Amino acid sequence: MRILLWANRNIVPCLKRTVGPVNGLFKSNVPAASLTSISDPEYASRRKSRMAPYSYETKPLRYPQIFTNKTVNRLDENSKLIVIEGNVGVEKEEFGRKVAEEFGMKFIPEFTEEEYFIKGQGYDIRQTNEQVSDKVKFWDMEMLYTSKNPKDARHFLRTQLELYQEKFERYREAVSHIWNTGQGVVMIRSVFSDLVFAKALRKSGVFTAKGFQHYSRVYYNTQVELISPHLFIYLDAPTQYCMEQIKKRGRPWEVNSTILTEKFLGDIENVYQSDIFPQFKDLSEIKTYDMTSPLDFELIFEDLNETSLDGPRVNEDTKFIEWEPPLGIDMNLIRYQYGKNYNWNWNKIFEEINTPEDIDELNYDSNEVEEVETILMEHPGHKYEQYYNPETQRY
Repeated sequence: MRILLWANRNIVPCLKRTVGPVNGLFKSNVPAASLTSISDPEYASRRKSRMAPYSYETKPLRYPQIFTNKTVNRLDENSKLIVIEGNVGVEKEEFGRKVAEEFGMKFIPEFTEEEYFIKGQGYDIRQTNEQVSDKVKFWDMEMLYTSKNPKDARHFLRTQLELYQEKFERYREAVSHIWNTGQGVVMIRSVFSDLVFAKALRKSGVFTAKGFQHYSRVYYNTQVELISPHLFIYLDAPTQYCMEQIKKRGRPWEVNSTILTEKFLGDIENVYQSDIFPQFKDLSEIKTYDMTSPLDFELIFEDLNETSLDGPRVNEDTKFIEWEPPLGIDMNLIRYQYGKNYNWNWNKIFEEINTPEDIDELNYDSNEVEEVETILMEHPGHKYEQYYNPETQRY
């Protein structure tokens, strides 16, 4: 069972309850109901009676407010976190947007590499790639997939780790959004499924044994700090179908890739089945929909409406338990810890994991350090603050 540290990561461990339903702080204030369409007039009436959303993005919750600005007064049956998962090529975004629209949830698209590589004022830090050696380059998906020899792409590990941390932050923000506004969230892929891609790259020979071992250390030592989603929706499709969809979207570097093969897609599917779903079956609800058949969203919405996402259930004592605070801990304190004022603690989780010196693809020699200092760090995307424009010398 995963251990989540709520009140203080280093002092107070989360005590997972192993008893039946408890009329605790969360359950006593939130209707025990399934997802409800926002078109339901009764739901609309109940939603109006809840406390107005808290503007957490402009004024982060401060410590004294945890005693007065009650979280539970904003929550209802749709205050849930839903993650849409599936293999490469499966159309997840349209599915996610329709679910979000039906239940009045915030939609968060999949984190893209462009969000990482393109900094403030539109500076693309990959512009330095032609000036530096392979290890120092900013490896993106196109570089990965067009590598003729998988071993040549081992430096993509640095990008994999950076993107994982960005996905971690996005997931934390999704949880924070629910607790501050009461609005549920539908997001495409989660920080947890990042492992799927990493394992498939290891099986393909891209990541070295030591490199993947370090990635695993980072993954397993950080993802345990996050609350599991209420619902995983897996959009299932055979690898041949995925390959056909990849060809249809027509990106040459995907279609002609020696890495993005049916075997690679099969490895992704197998990791979902062997690692991700077993890990969360006791904590979250998991639903699978066949993407090779025409989707009837009316039936899908009805299915979701009939699926309880409140717990614990009878004989399922741990289901959704992470969304209830341990006895004696106020939910507002947990909400505060997921807010911006607590960022230092989340950053510390990653800073405490040192990179071993014997992983060549993650460590620079003296010449590479000079490249970083003279080329990369002088690029405007790194040199200036996010909203500063060096041409106008204004923010």
